[in-house]
Amino acid sequence: MQPSQQENRPSSRSGAALISRLVEWIVLLCLGVVLILHIFTSTFTRLIADDYCTAAFGLRDGLIGGLVLQYQTWAGQFSNILVKNFAGMAGIQFIQLLPLIILLSWLLTATWAFRQVFLLLRVGESTFRLPAFCAGLIFVACLIMLHPYAVQSVYWMAALVPYVSPLVIFTLWIGCVARFMGSDSPGRTRLTAYMVLTSGLSFAAAGFSETFLVVQTAALSLFSIALLLFSRRSMRNRMLLLMSCNFAAIVLAAIIIIAAPGNAVRMSQFSVAADAGNMIGSTIMYGISFVFAALFVFAPATTVAFAGLSVWLGYRLRPALPPLNRYVPVLWLLATLGIALPFVAVGMVFVGTLPPARTYIIPLFFISILLMSLGIWVGARLVRAFPDAAGKRRRLTSVLEMLLVVSIVVAAIVNAGDTLRVLPAFQSFAAEWDQRDTQVRSAAAQGIRDIQLPPPVHDLSERIGVVTISASPEFWINQCAARLYGVDTIIVAEAD
Repeated sequence: MQPSQQENRPSSRSGAALISRLVEWIVLLCLGVVLILHIFTSTFTRLIADDYCTAAFGLRDGLIGGLVLQYQTWAGQFSNILVKNFAGMAGIQFIQLLPLIILLSWLLTATWAFRQVFLLLRVGESTFRLPAFCAGLIFVACLIMLHPYAVQSVYWMAALVPYVSPLVIFTLWIGCVARFMGSDSPGRTRLTAYMVLTSGLSFAAAGFSETFLVVQTAALSLFSIALLLFSRRSMRNRMLLLMSCNFAAIVLAAIIIIAAPGNAVRMSQFSVAADAGNMIGSTIMYGISFVFAALFVFAPATTVAFAGLSVWLGYRLRPALPPLNRYVPVLWLLATLGIALPFVAVGMVFVGTLPPARTYIIPLFFISILLMSLGIWVGARLVRAFPDAAGKRRRLTSVLEMLLVVSIVVAAIVNAGDTLRVLPAFQSFAAEWDQRDTQVRSAAAQGIRDIQLPPPVHDLSERIGVVTISASPEFWINQCAARLYGVDTIIVAEAD
């Protein structure tokens, strides 16, 4: 019996390796299909609501002129305004491709960032065929799947630029910091270069929105506390110097944003009762509720799949992690609240309630990082708990991978089904919008100064939760649309 058991071990190991490869490709296929569907649907985006003003500023006032004008009359979000002005200058065709460009850039950036993190954690390449790409795809696709209002944040330029673009930049920041931390005794020149690079990224990301600036500050504060508590002294001193420069860059961005004269115009639209006691209590209540909703309400199937994928990554990659043991879950919960509470506080200060749904992707980004980190830690701990590769660990691997396949297939089917259901509406909307755009441009070329359009058959404004061109020529969106097309007035006739 003994010789036959020894002969069966190589075949059983090769069979387990084959199953693991199959699981890897199932994960890539399911999440790849989900992300491709979102990217494909986003190509049918067109101008809605604020987008008309954005395109008009870029086209009529230019990159810098539009920035100066909006800084004086609306907001100080310099990075957001610059990107939108560039999009307006580039034209409608570029705006249609903007979601595709940003999402693909995010996937590539996440792949590179995970590569640097895995090198820092001393992860070998033998356990995975595409470790960094797989992790990057898991993170980006699952984050979009977790977001209950992705139709706003991903498909609408007015939300895509200020709320998703800084996430791409911060993902790049994570990769740069991980690469710096992985370097052995960097010299003064290298340290200075990374201080300038990471500070520049922090400054650019903070300039997209006040919401991201506040949550970014909270995230970097939590990271700095972790460095103080758990890093080696040699690493700690270099990293705290690096983080100090990043905080200085964020403060500079905050000063530029706060000093904008246009803030008074924008804030005049909101009336918030300044009751500090109620505001603090509401912030805590809403913050805890948001964490609960993010984990268990928004997309529970995706949460289960994402947590399982994170555990699977830790189990397969076996990273070198510090022995924090039982304190990790408590630290994770505190860090999660440390992200949610500042996010909610922004809404309480500016609008008296939770921030708008299109901003949810910002705290979900950082909560997803924390959830993925916890899952990887759990996976690495499971490897240590079952050291016998030939016995219990192989059975545990089979169970984990079976549960993983079920959860990711279910989550992918649910999300893909939701996307496919809205796809025809987006396609119809895009076809009608293109036809109306051609009609308006033709009328403007003929010298017609006052244009009236029939009511749209396919209107996505209600689905996205915004307003668009109305029957009133004095409405601000109508005025922006008229300025974009170079006419005096443009209205949409009221439906019968």
